[in-house]
Amino acid sequence: LTFGLGRYSTHTPQMEIGVNSGGRQGFSLIPSYSRSSFTGISESVRYGYTTRKLEGRYNYRVSEASTLYGYYGVERTTQNQAGFEDLGIHSRSFGLGIRRMVNEKVVTLMSVGYQALDFQGGGGQNFGGLIVEASAWTMSRGSRSPPCGSPTHPSTRTRATTSPPRGGRT
Repeated sequence: LTFGLGRYSTHTPQMEIGVNSGGRQGFSLIPSYSRSSFTGISESVRYGYTTRKLEGRYNYRVSEASTLYGYYGVERTTQNQAGFEDLGIHSRSFGLGIRRMVNEKVVTLMSVGYQALDFQGGGGQNFGGLIVEASAWTMSRGSRSPPCGSPTHPSTRTRATTSPPRGGRT
């Protein structure tokens, strides 16, 4: 995608592998990868990040439309920007959430948990605190999963923390 005088590209595949272990219970493994880059007019304006995430979930189906889940996830992100040292962020999170389908067309997701961030490089201090995430998306015909740019991608996720992490670049 080219806009203005710069070039932006993103790539965010995600997959959910699930196993049902009864009428209401199941387990899911959700690996994802995200890569984004921006280059401006010259090589002096260059920014990018790469994220790899793996999340495991225990699912309990409350009704046909609602599933409660407990999750644990690990994530590693590398940010690079021209003129700055690369920044590495290692994250661990756990919590509880609910996924609900509304009118067989809209999927909503809400979760609350704890996240710890460990920074390598840059001037950041490690951080840990409460996280709350909420999202919604519409289902495409013949699809059971969210489209690219799903709620797990930082650009489409709403997150509130007890205090912002310090030292990381945004």
